[in-house]
Amino acid sequence: RKVAREVDGLELRVSTSLDAERHAMATARLNLAAAGAVGLALALLVSLAVSRGLVRPIRDVQEAARRIGAGDLAAADGVVVRRNDEIGDVARAFEDMGARLRTTLQQVVEAADRVDATASSIAEGADRFTRVTRTQREGHDEAAATLAEIERHVARVAGTAGDSADGIDRTVEESTEAF
Repeated sequence: RKVAREVDGLELRVSTSLDAERHAMATARLNLAAAGAVGLALALLVSLAVSRGLVRPIRDVQEAARRIGAGDLAAADGVVVRRNDEIGDVARAFEDMGARLRTTLQQVVEAADRVDATASSIAEGADRFTRVTRTQREGHDEAAATLAEIERHVARVAGTAGDSADGIDRTVEESTEAF
């Protein structure tokens, strides 16, 4: 009990029960705790929704990167992000990269086709050259054999002509001696 005021030697004392205030404070604490729990739950739900909104496009880009690594260059076209922030910038850059990869791969395929065609042409030319060279060698061998045969015939004819000349010389000498 407190003395609230003293007037002309008289003390004025007031006494009241604080039970109502204590009850009001306990109720306020419970309400505050409930509001905090509801606020925390709402904050958790909002952060979960926001995080999914942030993570989903990143996971889409990650999945497309995995598919591109496996050889599916069209996977970059499937990354559709309608965002105007850094995640959207990354997704658009990823899509552009996929298009450039497809263009580069097409150019490599075309160059490989040209190299293959050139190699085939060179191989055909080499085959023709080999056939011509073989034909020329066979012709040369045949000409050499013919020339060897002619040389043998000429040698026989020369031998026969020499023998005939010797025979004519002897006949002429014998005829001359007989006269």
